Amino acid sequence: DDSPDTASSYNSVGLVLYSKGDYDGAVENYQRALSLYKKTQDNTESATTYNYIASALDAKGDHSGALKMLKSALKILKMRLGVDHPDTVRCFVNISRVSQELKTNE
Repeated sequence: DDSPDTASSYNSVGLVLYSKGDYDGAVENYQRALSLYKKTQDNTESATTYNYIASALDAKGDHSGALKMLKSALKILKMRLGVDHPDTVRCFVNISRVSQELKTNE
């Protein structure tokens, strides 16, 4: 089933796994959700899912992977919501934080 409801369910499972510290399992479910959202052209939910993936990758210490996901989310958010929207601003802040983590770990 390629419906947005199925994608939402994958995100929900990912959130539960993330909360339990199973970041690999969370990423796997988020990626399944993202794949479905891309098929349905639901860009706003894709941006949310990119953020979820970024959070899990960041928690695993994969800051460069997290940064890549955040930049994908930002591209969508700027186009869909504009640069002044709170979700877009939050994404800018997250990019800054993860970029700083990358610099600290060099």
